[in-house]
Amino acid sequence: MKNNKVVADKEKMKEFFDTVLNPLKDDEVYVMFSVARKKWDTENSLSRSEEALMRKIIKDNDFDRFYRTLLRFEVPNESLVDRNTDTTIPESVIGYYIDISPKSVIKGSELLMNELLSQLLNTRTNSNDLKGLKGINGKVFSCMARSHSKKYYKILDVDTLDDSVLHTTIDLLKNYEIEIKWISRTRGGYHIILPLNENTPIFYKSVWPLLNGQFGKLIELTDRATPIVGTYQGGHIVSKVEIDIK
Repeated sequence: MKNNKVVADKEKMKEFFDTVLNPLKDDEVYVMFSVARKKWDTENSLSRSEEALMRKIIKDNDFDRFYRTLLRFEVPNESLVDRNTDTTIPESVIGYYIDISPKSVIKGSELLMNELLSQLLNTRTNSNDLKGLKGINGKVFSCMARSHSKKYYKILDVDTLDDSVLHTTIDLLKNYEIEIKWISRTRGGYHIILPLNENTPIFYKSVWPLLNGQFGKLIELTDRATPIVGTYQGGHIVSKVEIDIK
């Protein structure tokens, strides 16, 4: 029985972990998950645009535990199925992500209790809410994922592998002295990770309008999750871009 391939490059994964992920403090955790995406689906095997698969909460700063957690995502192919069709999801459409903004367990627990109480009360008049209560594992993860502790980064999601777009973007960031923490090459482009610091207002005022005007929908500004370097994303290895970003 064949397992899904998750980890491709442990060494680069550790470099990403040590460089990008800020040490967790107090009640902080990271959230990590896998997802299947129809945009990578050349065989038309998925019935929906996205299929959420596995979710994990990272509780400490230990890379070896982080790595072993990802290894647990390497489950038999037959165990991951499209919820509408019960057909096996091919590993060629699966990616592995981490939200690089730590989450607050205290805030997440408060949100969870409020949502559960509301849903519990609703079951008195609406039996359909019982289904939601049964999905408590997903609700725990969802509440944690929405409960930010501190945001350290913005991400420029470059939706093309055209090197000229990447290098033009890097040159513009350098010209305005905007720090680049990390650049990942993804399946279809790049993620440029920018620290939030004293130059962030300059980025919003001067750099982002220029990028948006020149490249439009090819570049998106986000603070959502990023693919984990050293894992497979849609059948391709997420890697570090080895260029001078200073």
